Amino acid sequence: MPLIGREKELSQLAGACAGARAGQGGVILISGEAGIGKSRLVQ
Repeated sequence: MPLIGREKELSQLAGACAGARAGQGGVILISGEAGIGKSRLVQ
């Protein structure tokens, strides 16, 4: 099932993953209230 309305967040995650593959360091923090889709976003 695709995520709706999370294009910006998915793009940021993809960019961070691409940077990690290219040898750039960094941290990704995903936080928020219970039930807003944090786990789904990461999956």
